[in-house]
Amino acid sequence: NLSKALYKKVNRLLGNDTQNLPNYKDPVKLSEDFKDFFAEKVATIRQAIEKEGKDSDKDKDKDKDKDKDKDKDKDPVLDKDFIFDNFSEITADELKDLVSKMSN
Repeated sequence: NLSKALYKKVNRLLGNDTQNLPNYKDPVKLSEDFKDFFAEKVATIRQAIEKEGKDSDKDKDKDKDKDKDKDKDKDPVLDKDFIFDNFSEITADELKDLVSKMSN
């Protein structure tokens, strides 16, 4: 990405080319701390989504009979009971490709 490269060069020229990691002695411990931090964030988001789903279920139950035929064509990922629990590793290039194809 051209803008990212430009940003890096400008930062380097301005003397802002510093490492944005906390001080650490053990890189394995630091990576584990990051993993734990983001795992907690994901768990919090998942709980909030579940709570939101339960709150909105009350309203959905009223219209459930009307929407039975529409549900046949639904994407299973959009189902409120779907859990993201199957992940696979991807390369940095694959991630970059996926992100570049996303809409703004």
